[in-house]
Amino acid sequence: MCLASAASGKALPNSTRIPTTEGWKEVRDIRPGDYLFDRYGKPTKVLQIFPQGELEVFQLIFGDGRTALCSKDHIWSVNKTTWKNKNSFREYTCEELLKEELIDSNRRAKFYIPCSSAIELPEQEYKISPYIIGAFLGDGCCTEHQLTFSSEDEEIVNKIATLLGNDVVSFKRHESNYSWGFYHLDKSRTKIYTSILPKELINYSYDKSIPNEYKRGSIEQRLELL
Repeated sequence: MCLASAASGKALPNSTRIPTTEGWKEVRDIRPGDYLFDRYGKPTKVLQIFPQGELEVFQLIFGDGRTALCSKDHIWSVNKTTWKNKNSFREYTCEELLKEELIDSNRRAKFYIPCSSAIELPEQEYKISPYIIGAFLGDGCCTEHQLTFSSEDEEIVNKIATLLGNDVVSFKRHESNYSWGFYHLDKSRTKIYTSILPKELINYSYDKSIPNEYKRGSIEQRLELL
């Protein structure tokens, strides 16, 4: 973390979206008392804001194609490929980086910045386990009335059945393939229907998406979905 005096460095465009403990906000909407996340994913309180006025904006392009916009005075923690200690980071302003040769003769970047750790959010109470959401994003059929799943790994199928409830069992729909279904054992073998799933999953595979509320779970819950 780098500390600087008020009105020095740290300027971002007002339209930049920032993750907060309450969801995404644009820089223009950040207020004292809001909680943002530091490099280690820890919530950190905004004590004050310092509007910078109209400034020239620079775009940084990272090796994976992502981009960032900032003023020339914005401070970055960086490591250089020629430095021996790869865990040592120094603070450079955007302007200082622009004075350096950023690409070597082999077209490789000379500087890199550390990736932030996963943000820490409180555990959420979900009606459907994140594991089930992740499984059906990848291998579930959600366009039929019945909840069906495709897998050659029976352990995954049994875990889904367990997470759906103590009275739920799985059955193989066809012996010639890996299509599975689920039903309630103590309710006259009532099949489980796709209506229990969030609307983002009840689509063809190319239209499925992670429901927003599952993006706001704890680190463990987000990993479970993955």
